[in-house]
Amino acid sequence: MIDICRYVKDNSIPQPIATDDKEFRDFFKKMKIKVAVEIGTQRGLSAAWIAQYATRVYTFDIVEHKEKYKVWEDLEVGKKICAIKLLSEHNLVEILGMIEFDFAFIDGNYSYESVKEDFELVKQCGRVLFHDTELRSNGAHDGVRKFVEELGNVKVTGNIGYWKGKK
Repeated sequence: MIDICRYVKDNSIPQPIATDDKEFRDFFKKMKIKVAVEIGTQRGLSAAWIAQYATRVYTFDIVEHKEKYKVWEDLEVGKKICAIKLLSEHNLVEILGMIEFDFAFIDGNYSYESVKEDFELVKQCGRVLFHDTELRSNGAHDGVRKFVEELGNVKVTGNIGYWKGKK
């Protein structure tokens, strides 16, 4: 088991990040995942965490954050993760159409429209976890929270929301 909190501290990784949240870390301990998709990769810590519980993880981001490769190497999960830098939304649609996945983690853009678009692209897998569901005084995550509330059937625990649909 990866000691992600120790790794973050020892490597002075800037926060906040999904793995800061105990609810996020604990969530995966009871999950069985074959292939996961993560939208919004940044430093790669959440992908590393998910890789402990999945056979394969595909991560997508519009920005190439190179530090994630060192994180994955250090945590010995790099062989289970495939990072894809997106060129456009159409690029994501095309790639997702070629991947059979049974779980998705949405942690990209926080706007309502972006969260909704990301969800529409991955909902066919039947299990979607949202990050940043807590409202903040600066309104930074209001779009995530609004979408999750409108979607319904989402169990919100702390800063994550889990949707399980019909597959």
